[in-house]
Amino acid sequence: HLSIVIKQLVENAIKFSSKGDPIIIKGSLKNENYNFEIIDSGIGFSEGAINQIGPFVQFNREINQQSGNGLGLAIVNLILKTYNSNLQINSKKGIGTNVSFSIKTAN
Repeated sequence: HLSIVIKQLVENAIKFSSKGDPIIIKGSLKNENYNFEIIDSGIGFSEGAINQIGPFVQFNREINQQSGNGLGLAIVNLILKTYNSNLQINSKKGIGTNVSFSIKTAN
């Protein structure tokens, strides 16, 4: 499940960034959680767009030439909820997006 989540988030970062823009993937252990962070400097989302993220929702498809069916983040959210986690999205239109989540480590 973790590989599906990371793959979807990295693919989105690539899709919404310009060729050659850096995409940063971070991981860190804190207490009993492993924290993941994917940061891009792509087109970003407005706050209103972040609130509209859901199945089959795509933004500015005619401008951004997106491929796919709009299910990536919906699938990520469902998987993370299974593990009592949530996707956090911080974004500024025209600046980039930072998505993060935490998973409890196995003891």
